[in-house]
Amino acid sequence: MHHNAGDNATMFNGGPAMEISAAATTLLDRNRTSLSAKMSRFLGHLLQVTCFIFHIFMLVCFVWQGQKYFVFWLLVLLIFDMYAVYRLRFRDPATSTFWERSFDRCIVGWPFALFTFYGWLDFSNCFWGLNHDIQYMRWGMAFAGWMSVLSIGLSATEIDFCANTGVARDMNRSIWFTLRHLALRTSETSLRLTLFVCFWLLARPFLGDLHPKQTTLNACFNAFAICVPCIFVWFMYVLILRWASQLPGMPRESCVACCIIGYVALGPNPVMFLLDAPYYSRAARRANLGFTGLRVAEVAAIAVFAFLVWDKTFPPSCGSAGTIGPSIFTKTMIIQISVSLFPYVMLFLTTPRLSSRVFFGRGGSQTIPFSSDGTTRWLVNESPDVAMATYLINQGSGSGVLARLVPMAPVNPNIYRVEKQLGQGSYGLVVCVRQEVRGQEPKCFALKLQCTGGSSRRRERGPLRSPHVLAMRERDIYRKIWEEVDEETGRLGHPFIVRLLCYSDWPREKQLFYEGTEAPVQFFGKDEHGRATRAVTKFDSALLMEFCQEGSLEDFVPLHMRRGESDADSSGVILWVDTVRRLSAEMLLALDFLHNSKSVIYRDLKLDNIFVVLDQNGIAHAKLGDFGFSKVVSAADKPISIAGSPYFAAPEMMAMHKEMKSHATDWSLDVFSAGMAIFVMLYGAEFDTTKQHWMLAHHRKYPKQLHPTQNPTHFDHALAQMRAVHGISHHADLIKQATHTKPEQRISVVAMKDSLFFGTIEVRGRTLPAIDWNMLRHLDL
Repeated sequence: MHHNAGDNATMFNGGPAMEISAAATTLLDRNRTSLSAKMSRFLGHLLQVTCFIFHIFMLVCFVWQGQKYFVFWLLVLLIFDMYAVYRLRFRDPATSTFWERSFDRCIVGWPFALFTFYGWLDFSNCFWGLNHDIQYMRWGMAFAGWMSVLSIGLSATEIDFCANTGVARDMNRSIWFTLRHLALRTSETSLRLTLFVCFWLLARPFLGDLHPKQTTLNACFNAFAICVPCIFVWFMYVLILRWASQLPGMPRESCVACCIIGYVALGPNPVMFLLDAPYYSRAARRANLGFTGLRVAEVAAIAVFAFLVWDKTFPPSCGSAGTIGPSIFTKTMIIQISVSLFPYVMLFLTTPRLSSRVFFGRGGSQTIPFSSDGTTRWLVNESPDVAMATYLINQGSGSGVLARLVPMAPVNPNIYRVEKQLGQGSYGLVVCVRQEVRGQEPKCFALKLQCTGGSSRRRERGPLRSPHVLAMRERDIYRKIWEEVDEETGRLGHPFIVRLLCYSDWPREKQLFYEGTEAPVQFFGKDEHGRATRAVTKFDSALLMEFCQEGSLEDFVPLHMRRGESDADSSGVILWVDTVRRLSAEMLLALDFLHNSKSVIYRDLKLDNIFVVLDQNGIAHAKLGDFGFSKVVSAADKPISIAGSPYFAAPEMMAMHKEMKSHATDWSLDVFSAGMAIFVMLYGAEFDTTKQHWMLAHHRKYPKQLHPTQNPTHFDHALAQMRAVHGISHHADLIKQATHTKPEQRISVVAMKDSLFFGTIEVRGRTLPAIDWNMLRHLDL
């Protein structure tokens, strides 16, 4: 028999409640998140309006200088600018934070930014060059180019925000993360643009004379020839996307979606932040590796090309008589490359979710994608309904034109991320998982993962049941509770039993990692002597349940029921007794429901398995959880196996454990454990000066333990103290009646509910009203 989590992996414990209530903490977090989100939106809107103003200014300048090529692209971009500014008043905050139509803006903004940088960095005086004798035009071109780069960077930031809930959460929490992310995307876009401009400037002298006196056909041919390498790179990106999605279970990629994503990837890499997205982490890693390899090849090709043409001269039609290399790589060009390259490399390498996942990716995942069929049995669905490129366009485009070209079904909302471990047992553990749905507050749940060995390992060891049998029993009991309507209340389940969201057969090949780390979700198995053995990272069964953020009574009592502090005055004593009455009544209601409505004997009642939740008024309520040792009882199937935990287990169960023999037991097992739980709550926590922490009654060691069979003298003395401190005897009488050594002398759960302790009582001169059992039964928690 194992203490604490034991074979059941008890938890759902979010840690001890702090002095500030959970409701207040949540409110503070929401206010902080709301403020950060508002600042992020204000930043995006301000920059959007600034871009719009600069584009209007450049349009006037280009028309005056007769730069018809630039005028055309700027007019197209301004149409989207005007629409985006107009939409600022009518936007939906749940679908967009910075821009409207992010992919549309990338498609249109990229060529304008490319031609603007080309005109700014070209000092050859060849055709399509800017008149650099007019200084305000030169600097206006530079500002226009950087504003376009910034608009593309903002668009990429918006795509990441919409496609990755982790990025969205970090942006909402921190304005500095938003600025850092924007800097990463902007420097990446600027670097990509500068490299393409370098290639164009290096390649143009070899394409013949581009003077305006040439025929239109020749000019078009030369312009197209300059673009051929760009088109080739685009084609390679499309092929990489098609290859990346050729994975088992991954839908076939749409050609249109691949072309759109491949085109956008000429600038910022749109799949960069899908590395930790549900379903698409493996495909995104393959795509990112392919993109990275191709980009390295691009830089190498430009370097080789620059080396070959460095000392060659410009053609006569160009106004420059110098050599190509020094004329192109001017001080301005070097500064432009430097301010783009170094920030990008530094930000990329210092972003954990990028560098480590691209180059040192692992086969596991930080998410659990459940697929619901309308019942409590869900599937862990590792295969998405749509391909990666299609998903990215629809998530990032919002209401854009491109989203209509690539339609997509609704996204599965049942995606959960692993936050932290809550506890573990001998054949499983419980982790806290978070569900994030766009436009809603994140919700936390408790996920119980079990490694039972499957049905092939059903061999029983004497009176002990195998992990598989215990896990299947727990699943069946949860189903019996949460899939059947209670005749008395007309509702599913029970208000004082931890709610089951779903159960699932876990795919053994799926390995989980904690969010934002390389730490695997694992527990350490135990041998027959209780010693830790190997780490277990593969599971075969899962239960998804509500998360009780206040933890269990094991955490609640040391915080709120301290001997010498909580009972220092009459008001403290009254609050203590009233709280114990309410929590005990709720525990008994749950046991009564299990015994008399579901024919379930619990067999492991202890403070670790009684969890605490707060209602809307901040009042604590109890919920039973962890049914690993529970059993459905019938005339043909009596409870005869070993179960329970030391101190709380009935004497007959402890005797079975000592002898390692099976014996028939009955419902009184739960009565004894309930009496001990009420005693521990009423006795409270006392400060251990040796270990400097608050200790509960069941933590005492021999010969100071307080137990009705192991040390009845000390136990009776503790009950006498309760009578004296509280001024009543009803609670001590109830505990004595429930903890008799002989099972036949114990009262039933129904009789416990009829105790005078739950009626109208007077404590320290104040009258406490009787427990309203009907109101408790219909409570909605």
